[in-house]
Amino acid sequence: MKRHAGALPAEDSFFRIDPDNVILTVVKKAEDENSLILRLYEWAGKDTQVTIHLPHGATSAVATNLMETPEGPPIPVRNNAVSFEAKPYSIDTVKVTFGVRGPQYWAQR
Repeated sequence: MKRHAGALPAEDSFFRIDPDNVILTVVKKAEDENSLILRLYEWAGKDTQVTIHLPHGATSAVATNLMETPEGPPIPVRNNAVSFEAKPYSIDTVKVTFGVRGPQYWAQR
């Protein structure tokens, strides 16, 4: 692999989920907006504080139902991450909106 003068690190993750008892099962473009839908599953049967580490440029996030309708207040984006409480065996959906470099930008690359 050749080196280049780009600003991104040589290796990086698009998303990282903490802790290990929560898995990311779906990443898709939102139906009606230029946002990404993330669906997560808590598999260990315990209340969990989930942190999703996001790509740079995330501007807002909100929990949604399966139809992508927001449910509850916005989830603050801090240091390119969002955190929320997951119930045992829950399936949680989070809609993340990005600035200029959203899903349409990445699709063009």
